Amino acid sequence: IISTWPSSFNTIKYPDSSYLSLINFLNPENDYTNDLGLIKYDKNGNELWSQIYGWEVGSDVGLDLLLLPDGGAVFVGRTAEWVDLFDFLMLGFVMCVDADGNELWSYIHDGRSIFTKVLLNKNGNLTISGSGVVEADSASILMEFDLEGNILENRLIYPQTEEMYSNVSTGLTQSIFNNDYIVTGHQTYNYGASSAAFLYRVDEDYNLKWIYWYEEQDFLRRPRDVIELENGNLVIGGLKPYNENGIQTVGWIAKFTADGEFLWEQEYTVSNDEMNPLYRQEIYGLSKDNDNTILAAGWVYQTNEFLLNNTKIWIAK
Repeated sequence: IISTWPSSFNTIKYPDSSYLSLINFLNPENDYTNDLGLIKYDKNGNELWSQIYGWEVGSDVGLDLLLLPDGGAVFVGRTAEWVDLFDFLMLGFVMCVDADGNELWSYIHDGRSIFTKVLLNKNGNLTISGSGVVEADSASILMEFDLEGNILENRLIYPQTEEMYSNVSTGLTQSIFNNDYIVTGHQTYNYGASSAAFLYRVDEDYNLKWIYWYEEQDFLRRPRDVIELENGNLVIGGLKPYNENGIQTVGWIAKFTADGEFLWEQEYTVSNDEMNPLYRQEIYGLSKDNDNTILAAGWVYQTNEFLLNNTKIWIAK
């Protein structure tokens, strides 16, 4: 199992305390290309069933998992293949399975894309956030499907300008006050030379209400998740550049009003060994307590050239 595609919701608990996990792995039966699968465990960790999914040609990665009310599940991600020496074609996908892991339907997007998040909206349909990559017509994608796999909406949220290179939409939630959706992520420019974090809100028909752009910069500021608090304020979390004491990035949380007005932001770090500092410190998932206390989870690690070293789970309140 490889951990290079972390997601906030790759393992989900059933009401009976069993678990369903979305995994990515190098499949020896498919020339060691990247495939994906589901494994269901009982509450004691004993495997109940497992299934492998994907397509014969290409590298498949699952990025988010959703449990359905009938015990089935939906997961999203991307499938990709080399179409020539310089072109790695990535296409977003959605797959729905029943309670035993049998595929019911799947969808592959018709343009370069990565699908990153899925939720069950208040109408009982699926809302998918996606990222338009190189040569896409737009920088951020939202789609809606019914539970039979029929497309209800396929929206390009904001127009792509000439200098935009690719988009990564990493956080998606639906408002508890109305049917609006809130999405966060970052946009890269000029073949990855710089990027800008963003937060936007759309109405239930996926029309853009507002978007907040951080100033374009030359290095990492990457939101990973977004939550809405009981007072309507919005919180995003992820990582931001640090570049001090041998540390490249630190955890980062920012808060906004429901109308997109910036309120505050703060950095978060862990204790470090001065001789071997934890090079990357990243927040990947957010949640909230009943009193609006913010809960964050992620990971920290050192690097040894191109290898990860001394990786640790990071949980903060």
